[in-house]
Amino acid sequence: DINNAVARASREGKQVLVVYGANWCKDCLALSKGFGQGHLATEVDRRFVTVKINVGRFDKNVDVANQMGVTLKKGIPTVAVLGGDGQVLGTTKGGELADARNMGEDAVLHVLGSMGKS
Repeated sequence: DINNAVARASREGKQVLVVYGANWCKDCLALSKGFGQGHLATEVDRRFVTVKINVGRFDKNVDVANQMGVTLKKGIPTVAVLGGDGQVLGTTKGGELADARNMGEDAVLHVLGSMGKS
């Protein structure tokens, strides 16, 4: 999925937003919902090709997170931004999105805006 997203991002002049989460995580579900509606959805779609990675109970895809330098221990959801060449441009490191259900769209966009400057 990540390779397909990188290829698409390269074609479309976008970056890849890799979102690590789980279906039991209320903040992950809130962030996913936010990505699907309103101003946040518009901005994310304009800038990124999004890929969701399930980490289960921190027992799935942990190796993928580690390869990208993503810290799962500070809470999920957490994200990595990749360039169209697949290189990691930035990650959340301190649980910046771990309270996503209480964050507004602007706060989420601020976190995303601080990563992936190319």
